[in-house]
Amino acid sequence: MKKQFSNMGIEYGTGDTNIIATIPPIHPSWAPIVLRDDHVEVTVFYGHFTHEHYKYYGEDMPADARAKAIAEEVVEELALVFDDQIAFWRKRHSSGMFPISSLEAHKLRHHGDTASATLWSGRELS
Repeated sequence: MKKQFSNMGIEYGTGDTNIIATIPPIHPSWAPIVLRDDHVEVTVFYGHFTHEHYKYYGEDMPADARAKAIAEEVVEELALVFDDQIAFWRKRHSSGMFPISSLEAHKLRHHGDTASATLWSGRELS
């Protein structure tokens, strides 16, 4: 993550907390993205929109190999977020995320849902 996102001003945890990293927003519609180590998984809080759990579900393997597999998945997902390929939405007490090429994005664009979706850049998808 440090190599791939070196120009993003990421603050890395000190080991005293379970916060792995905090990624500052690039647009005022966002709060920071926070990565938290929950021992068996990593939880990524995408600003005030939603959160996702990343856990290794494959065959039994050493802890360091599982951690590497989880880290690779998180980095792949963050790369999509930073490339504006994932949209985030919030509507009343619900929220979520979806790829902009998905059926949810199509419905939002063509059927006028009351929820709007926001990309990392701050651009609204509607």
